[in-house]
Amino acid sequence: MIRYRWLAAPKKLRQRLRGARDAAAMACLAAIAACSSAGEAIWVTPDGDIIRVAGDGALPSEFMERWQAQAGEQSAGQAPQGAQGGAFAFDVPPADTCWAADDQVIDWLSPDTIFYCGVISRPGVERFIEAVRGQAAARPVRLVIASAGGPKEWPLEMARFLQQAQFSEIVVAGPCFSGCAHFVFPAIDGRFLNPAAQLGLHNTASSIVRILERRGSEHLENPVNEPLRRRAAHEHEFLSQSGITLPESFLTDPQAMLGTKCMIPLRVDTTGEQIYGYESAFVLWSPDDAQWHAWGIGFMRFGTSPGQPPTNPAALGIAMNAEPLSRDTVRTFWRRPLPHCEHADESRAPQNDPPA
Repeated sequence: MIRYRWLAAPKKLRQRLRGARDAAAMACLAAIAACSSAGEAIWVTPDGDIIRVAGDGALPSEFMERWQAQAGEQSAGQAPQGAQGGAFAFDVPPADTCWAADDQVIDWLSPDTIFYCGVISRPGVERFIEAVRGQAAARPVRLVIASAGGPKEWPLEMARFLQQAQFSEIVVAGPCFSGCAHFVFPAIDGRFLNPAAQLGLHNTASSIVRILERRGSEHLENPVNEPLRRRAAHEHEFLSQSGITLPESFLTDPQAMLGTKCMIPLRVDTTGEQIYGYESAFVLWSPDDAQWHAWGIGFMRFGTSPGQPPTNPAALGIAMNAEPLSRDTVRTFWRRPLPHCEHADESRAPQNDPPA
């Protein structure tokens, strides 16, 4: 279990973190120190705990004395005016057995913090929405998540709901792949990665549509591809409205970075949508932090806590490309139509299915 402690206080103390793209603030967090960014004091303890307070103030003395004893450092400052409320804590359960599960773990970690672990499917999203709407103790503000992603529109539906419900913070506590990384993670401004976090991008409806465009209008305009075209438009609309820079790049560059070699129609599902499979060198692409920030998706990482090493993609049995974005690779990939695979094989990854 990883334990985080946050200060429960008035609404001003839980405003969205606008300094997530601030390199100085990130460096301060990495150094396990106290710093100020965008009107907030951000405190991170030697054991990975984090507390944020509006203004440049210090925290109550019992926190400071404990941290000083751990870190052997002296800190100074004044308490913020009008700060009220006490501290509460929540434990983050291990996500290694549930992040790719169809039977999701959905649980409250504190009055305003909910945990979601598992595939982002229709049943999971419906249970999540029901749990949030049924919470009367406090308005939920924080999602802790680990997920392989999910099929079709459900990650996008979850992302929309998070914005409608005014969640302000997301903590990735394990793998966050495919639709989790493409839509749920960018949906919230206050983004944090704990030591077990791993972001991985997959293909999207937008990248499949772009492949079909390269093959010719007769492929793209086939009625069985109408759901894909509609979902691709929804992807662009959502990310643009969420302030993501270069949404087309964010949605389609990962397909090129997977080293996709060919694509083939597998079947038409029960909803009338054509499902495609493809053969790639990698299952996922994990962009570096600088690339996420270039897309306008800033975040902060917690330092590694004792006994909690960072996630190793190889240990998950997933072929992941961790190379930085290559514009040459992207240009070369999209320059010509992607060939058809020689055989239809259900083992080929269907588009936007969880890469578990």
